[in-house]
Parts: sequence; structure tokens; C-alpha cells
Amino acid sequence: MIIHKMIHMKKIKFDSEYTLHKLTERNLKNLFGLEFVASEIQLNRLRIDNLAFDEKTKAFVIIEYKNELNLNVINQAQEYYDLVKNNSEYFAGRLDNRNDIEFENTHIMIIGPEFTPNQISNTNDPFEIWEISLYDDGKVIYENMKTGETKELMTEPEELELTEEKILSDKPQETCELYLNFKEKVMDEFDDIKLIYLVKAVSFRANNQIACIFRLDNPAKIHYHTDDLKDIENKTRDISNISTGAKANYELILNSKDEIDYAIDLFRQVYLQKDDDKDD
Repeated sequence: MIIHKMIHMKKIKFDSEYTLHKLTERNLKNLFGLEFVASEIQLNRLRIDNLAFDEKTKAFVIIEYKNELNLNVINQAQEYYDLVKNNSEYFAGRLDNRNDIEFENTHIMIIGPEFTPNQISNTNDPFEIWEISLYDDGKVIYENMKTGETKELMTEPEELELTEEKILSDKPQETCELYLNFKEKVMDEFDDIKLIYLVKAVSFRANNQIACIFRLDNPAKIHYHTDDLKDIENKTRDISNISTGAKANYELILNSKDEIDYAIDLFRQVYLQKDDDKDD
């Protein structure tokens, strides 16, 4: 019976990085013996997905999630590793300034469904690459791609179901209102728009390409994914040299609904570029 079941298990894709992230975050203790510290820590223009603590090594564990193959994830993880090592006072404050933290033992876990052979073969301590697989019977398997060690858990359908309500449930009310206003105007004016939910953001895709990412921060921010944006009111800033987890060149901070129309004007430029790319 077991063999029969395994044959018919089908691997499926997490519908978003948010689902993968939150599922793992809720099970850090049972899966990896780690204590959850914080989610989405932002410091020096970098953003760490998960920060955990390993009582065995007395060290922080940085966890980076990807829901698809990402060729830059190792470099991105290295930035987070350096961030923690170089800001020990700040991160010790996350644990009430306890004095037994071994920052030299800081570790990084990268969790995703796919990695290149070079990423796997060329990555060593303090980095760990864990390939995650989700099956249609609700089983989730994490495999350490260096050691072959595996961790498993079973999920319920409601754990994997992602809704806009879940995304917005713990976000600031003003930010949610700005997001909903922006989304409504985008969906009313533009065709072929797909929304991808992240942990603290929503990706707006036009013609299967990222047009912008709406960051559900306080204040709200929109990251435009283009090399050429005509910002006639000079309201955006250049973030091309800042790690955001995805390539974005311009950031607009939204402080009120009065700025939504201008945000849409900028989005329109990016949308038309993506439409031209499709035609090419």
C-alpha cells in the first residue's frame, strides 16, 4: 500500500513565497529545532526573511526563502550574513541583549524548490541549501542538498490556501487602504495583470513580467521594475544598487491617497514597456 501511494504522489508548486515562508516559519521548532526571533527584519536597506536562534550553537540562523530558481540567491544570502555579523549590537537587542550569543557561529539556510548544480556544489558552511518539495497529498519534504538529511511535515489544505485577507490581516490599516486603492485602479485600467502574494508585499505582473512590487510597509512603498522611468515630479529614489530580493530600480513612497494617481502614471509607463517586450 505504501509503495502504491508513493508512485501516485505528484509534486506541486507552492502558489507563492508567502505560503512557503509562513508554513516553514510556523514549524521551525519541530523541523529544525530553532527558536523563531523575527520575520522580515529590515536594516541598512536589506531585508531578512526570517531570523531564528539555535540554542545548541548559541547563534543566529538567517533563513532566506525563494519560490523559484534564483541565480542571485547566494550573493543575497551573503549580504544578510555580513549584515548580522557586522551589526552584533543591533541583533543582540532582538534577544534582550543576552550576552552568550556566538556571532561567529551565525548560519544561513536557503530554502527553495530548485537550485543549480553550481549553487549546490559551490556552497559550504555557514550556508545550507534546503530543497523543498510539496506533494498533492499535503506532504512537505525538506532535503539538505549537501548531506541528504530530510525533514518532513504534513499540511492541511487551509494552510496552503493563500488569500488577500491573510496577507493584509497583520498589516497597518493605512497601508492596506493605499494598497487596495492602488490595486483597484490598476485592475480597472490594465489588462493581463496577475497578483503574486509575498510575505509583506504584492507583486504586480504585467504580461508575465514583474511591473512593480507594492511593499506593505509603513509607510507603503512601490518598487518599479524598469530601467527607464520618467519621474517628472522627482518623487522616486534610485534603488538599483540596493538588494530588494528582486531587481527594482525605482522606489516611490506613498504617504496618502493623493499620491495614488501619480503612482498609476508611473505604473502605466512600466506596463507599456512590458507590453512592448511581449510584442518583440
